[in-house]
Amino acid sequence: MALSPLEMANQLVEIYGDQKRRYSLDVDDFKRLAGKNRLKGSYVSYVQEELAEKGYQLINMREQEDSFGVVKSDLVNNWPKVKADNYAGDVEDDSEQE
Repeated sequence: MALSPLEMANQLVEIYGDQKRRYSLDVDDFKRLAGKNRLKGSYVSYVQEELAEKGYQLINMREQEDSFGVVKSDLVNNWPKVKADNYAGDVEDDSEQE
């Protein structure tokens, strides 16, 4: 039986509690846990939203690694901050042209 996005988020949080740290999950295992034959982008987005409400982030790496990562939001929030001004140079803002 397929899990709702909320149920899947709860399952991923439970796994996080068992692992006691961040983890990755390949797409096939994600689908198996979710009870899905195919993963739609909207389902993954809803799971991301549910996890965010619980203080976790689902990192979608399907294109690069065929997997997902799960981390606590506060871990991501503590990463070093980068300012675009330090890297953007003299790039013109084209948002006014549209």
